[in-house]
Formats: sequence, C-alpha cells, structure tokens
Amino acid sequence: MKQTTSTLQWIVFLLANTIALPIVVASLFDLSSVETAALVQRSFFVGGIACFLHGAFGHRLPIVSGPAGSWVSIFVVIAALPVDSKTAFTIAMAAVVIAGIVLIILGLTGWTKYLLPVFTPLVSGTFLLLLCIQLTGVMLGAVLAVEATRLAGIITFLLVLG
Repeated sequence: MKQTTSTLQWIVFLLANTIALPIVVASLFDLSSVETAALVQRSFFVGGIACFLHGAFGHRLPIVSGPAGSWVSIFVVIAALPVDSKTAFTIAMAAVVIAGIVLIILGLTGWTKYLLPVFTPLVSGTFLLLLCIQLTGVMLGAVLAVEATRLAGIITFLLVLG
C-alpha cells in the first residue's frame, strides 16, 4: 500500500512538472496556444522516453525525467533580453543543447567528481529555495493566464501543495 501511495504521489509530481513548466516557458516567450500545446506534448513524449530508459537500462531511481525547474530561471532571464520573443526562445533552446553537450562530456570523462564538493547540500538547498521563491509568482501567473489550462493548473497546484 505504501509503495502504491508513493507511486501515485510521484506520478502527480511528474505530471505537474511536465504540465506547468512548458506552460510557464511558453508564456515567457509569447507562444501561441498551439505552440504551447506542442511544447507540452514534446515534454510528455521526451519525459516518457527518459523514464522508460531510466527504468529499463538506467539507475531505476525516482528522479524527475522531464523539464527541469532550475532551467526556468534561465528562461526568465533570457526572456527579459531586449530581443523579440522568437529570437529569445531560439537562444534558450541553444543554451539547453550546449548545456546537454557539456553534461555529456562531464559524465563521460568523470570530471563531475571534481565539481561535487562545490555543490554541498547547503548550496543546493539555498539555490532551490531561492528558485522557488523567485518563480512562484511567474508559474502561477502563467498557469492561470491560459484559459484552457486554468482549472487543470489550479488542481495540479493544489495536489502538489497537498
């Protein structure tokens, strides 16, 4: 029973993350509702593939395989650049690709062991707390701004909060 409850809780968390973050990013870059829906669909697809690969071949741990909340803060900064929203969105996507390449190189070479002492639990916890405080207003505003997802956003927010 405990495992079932934990599994359901994790599914709700993954769903909330996969729905909310693309909507926030879409609102930052003034994407249309069609583009927003496509972004959410791609998030579900890539997140599902990542979860499957982690379960079948990977670590088999309950780690979020979907949009990363820490990237939203980067998107907020990029969206504030004095360029049109499509150019800013292109810059953001290029940043994600470059970061992915850097992470692959760090993972394959084993250099991450030299970076781990820098990111102590205090540093990580402070970053996550500041990130949550900074993005709460942005995320709620974005979820509530889209008419079609308003009810789903409120329900998801309340489930995650609960």
